[in-house]
Amino acid sequence: MKQRLQILGLVLPLIALAFMIGQAEWRLAHSETWIFNMQGYDPRDLLRGHYLIFQLEIEPKPHNEEASVCDPITDDCCYCLTPGAEIARVGFETELTSLSCSQAQTTCSAFVRAEPLQSLRRFYIPESHREMLEDRLFEAQRARMAHLLVAVDENGYPAISQMILQGETIESVVEGAEGP
Repeated sequence: MKQRLQILGLVLPLIALAFMIGQAEWRLAHSETWIFNMQGYDPRDLLRGHYLIFQLEIEPKPHNEEASVCDPITDDCCYCLTPGAEIARVGFETELTSLSCSQAQTTCSAFVRAEPLQSLRRFYIPESHREMLEDRLFEAQRARMAHLLVAVDENGYPAISQMILQGETIESVVEGAEGP
């Protein structure tokens, strides 16, 4: 009996971990992807460990002339998502209009919750390519060609899907650096 409990104690955390990974992957696969510009890098604080640190360019407009832009910290704030200007080799930049989440759920064809979106700040990278990727991110930022693909589920919760620097995904940049 004691051996069964020990085995169960080892297996249950692995099953829970596999479930959490599967749930996150399912969410990404069943979410709509939106493109956001990245801005505001501090070159002295760009890399911490295995992560590139970034800031999304979020400039919402009010939903109509009478409405004001909601405060994502104190309000129940969401952004309606609409495709904006085309970005070469990437897709369409996302335009945001702000309103309460209850309004967004009924008014918008796609929406994202403001606070979780603004908390997206880091992207995992392989440490072996950190200097090259840091330089590439800084160049892309200066050229306004640094973008983040964000998957947004039907409840408005965002998750990072991919980072694109000058029209290339991080994976393709790393593969190009490693060679054939």
